Amino acid sequence: MVEMNDVWLENTRRNHRNIIEKLESIRNNTSGNTEEPPPTGIAVKQEPVDIAPDTSASRPSAYPSRRTERERPDSYKKQQRVEESGLYSEPVQATFSIRAKLVCIITSILLLSLGLITVLMWFIVRSDIERTAESNNVTINDRASLLAETALETIESNVSVFLYNRSLLNGELPADRFFIENPDIAAVIMRSRGDDSLPEVSVSLINERFFLLHEIHSSLVSVYMSAHESELGDTRTVLLNAAPSFSGIPILVMGFPWQAPLPAEGGNEGEEIVAVTVFFSSEGLTESFGSGANSSIMLNETGSVLVHPDREVINTMGNLQNLPGTANGERRLKTRYEFDGQDYFVSIQRIALGNALVLTTIPADVVFEGITATTRRNIYLSITALFLGILFIWFFAKTISEPLMVLKGAAEQIESGRYHLDLYGNNKKKPVLRDETGILIESVISMSHVLENFEKFTNKYIAQLARYGRLALGGTDKDATFFFSDIRSFTAISEKMRPEEVVEFLNEYMERMVSCITITGGTIDKFIGDAIMAHWGAVQSSGSSEEDALNAVRSALMMRVALMSFNAGRGGEKKPVIKIGCGLNSGRVVAGQIGSEERLEYTVIGEAVSIADRTETLNKYFGTEILITENTWRQVRRYIIAEEMPSVTQKGKKVRMFAVINMYEGEALNRVFEDLKHVSKINTDISRLCLGNKGPQTLAELRTLLRIPAPDLSKVNVDEEEKKYRVNAPNAQT
Repeated sequence: MVEMNDVWLENTRRNHRNIIEKLESIRNNTSGNTEEPPPTGIAVKQEPVDIAPDTSASRPSAYPSRRTERERPDSYKKQQRVEESGLYSEPVQATFSIRAKLVCIITSILLLSLGLITVLMWFIVRSDIERTAESNNVTINDRASLLAETALETIESNVSVFLYNRSLLNGELPADRFFIENPDIAAVIMRSRGDDSLPEVSVSLINERFFLLHEIHSSLVSVYMSAHESELGDTRTVLLNAAPSFSGIPILVMGFPWQAPLPAEGGNEGEEIVAVTVFFSSEGLTESFGSGANSSIMLNETGSVLVHPDREVINTMGNLQNLPGTANGERRLKTRYEFDGQDYFVSIQRIALGNALVLTTIPADVVFEGITATTRRNIYLSITALFLGILFIWFFAKTISEPLMVLKGAAEQIESGRYHLDLYGNNKKKPVLRDETGILIESVISMSHVLENFEKFTNKYIAQLARYGRLALGGTDKDATFFFSDIRSFTAISEKMRPEEVVEFLNEYMERMVSCITITGGTIDKFIGDAIMAHWGAVQSSGSSEEDALNAVRSALMMRVALMSFNAGRGGEKKPVIKIGCGLNSGRVVAGQIGSEERLEYTVIGEAVSIADRTETLNKYFGTEILITENTWRQVRRYIIAEEMPSVTQKGKKVRMFAVINMYEGEALNRVFEDLKHVSKINTDISRLCLGNKGPQTLAELRTLLRIPAPDLSKVNVDEEEKKYRVNAPNAQT
């Protein structure tokens, strides 16, 4: 493998000798002062101290920031970089699709026809229902008024008869029997003021059973009489609501004049008009009004509520004196009014006793509930018909619009660089199209397969640059970090395996290694058999050469963890445990398109690339896994634990070498652990053994971890030019 690499490099240098000479001259002029290396063979562990003066202007941050998101998959990162660079353009959206136009036309026709039918039906049926509701309300009001008037007249009559009989017996008639026959009457009070010719009359009859049953005291009667003496002392009929004074018990007070007979003694035989006050329960009257949609209430002449189905209104002394029609002198007034934000049908009738009003109401919402429900059903039917019509048009237009949308989606995906087309979403069975659009779709799919396969043979970001015309022709000078890796003894391993096993083994290995490179922002340049060539900063940079160098070292350390996870459970000829070597170098090269009009390749050329390749080869002599040159070490020394190896001579120049052992604790190491989460099939326990405080701190510990035998550096001459070929002289025989 080393021989193949060297042959390739020699051919490349031979084809571009002029470019290399130019780079060498630039490097010689700008190399500046270099530190003298320590004596060959002495390993020095590098501590995290700054050799150069520490200034805030020149010192890099604790960890370089990246433009890519670690949480995103690699394909998303590359697409994001394309968008950030302005390569991506938003697809043109159709203002109005064909399917939408057809749906709008049919929807407008259906809505117009169904809407007219619904509106006409609403107004015609509503007027009939309104007339019927008013008629029913008047009938119920007549019945409620009759019941109220009858109940009040009955109470007045029964009390008058009882008082008359009691007067004839000079007050000897007991009231117990009267209260048993009239249990709803709580008390009867009769009073007259008297004058010089007539004696004062005062009678208080209390139904103690009533008060005991309702758990209130009878003394409340006298308290109420004292508070309303002026209203109940007149010789006229009045009706009052006494519920608030009797702990919320629905009690009405009726005061009316009564002609009390006078005794014949003293020549004063005749009649005297006295004021009679009756306390009685209104529960029976409320029940007689009935319950349901129509609700009847009774008011006195001042508008105070006497009977109401809601006891809360009675207890709070509700007053409806401003209700339309309550102040009208007519016996009946039929109207509609709005109360508390709700519309009502109302029928009002005034009764003679106490000049009281009986109102029967029903909410308009209840009246029109039937027509509202019918209209709602009609709307539902209309929506159903509309939905079925839209559904029919939708599927009919599908044969036209869907193929066009598929083609539109395919064009957008190809434009955004996604050649693996997902034209039908999650549909496992694609529709069969037998017209021209179907043929066109199949052609686009075939074209996407070609582009998808082509993209696998080159870097995706480079392909996107080329697709958008952003890839400059010719070469450009770039400061970058270069990486080479190789599997140790791969030839011997592959000879023991069948060809398909070799390919399967390499693919599984490459999947992990490539993932480590792409996650850190690296670019795969090429695969050379089992070897990998990659670079950071040549095609896309993380912001500075220092950041690119650190990303490259991070990628190599991630490969160490990925390889140990890969080797876990392996062993034997078919699944051998493998070891790799990684070499890194930083420097200035020429990056650009190289080749001919028939075949172009974007690659990097320069001495820095050759040094990186030869650095990888030195791992097997030094007994190391990751070697970096002084150029790379100077840029990442603040973050890594490294030991200096014997320097080597390349083209007459001494190059210092450093073995990467670990990373110091800090943000840089934390980012490595975070990136490892996105590499497939990584063992977390292994990553903790390879990196951080639990990982190796010296080269000896690293060799023990990786099972690499320590070489005898005194017997190794790394400056000796490797002899790749031995030419056998021809026989001199004739």
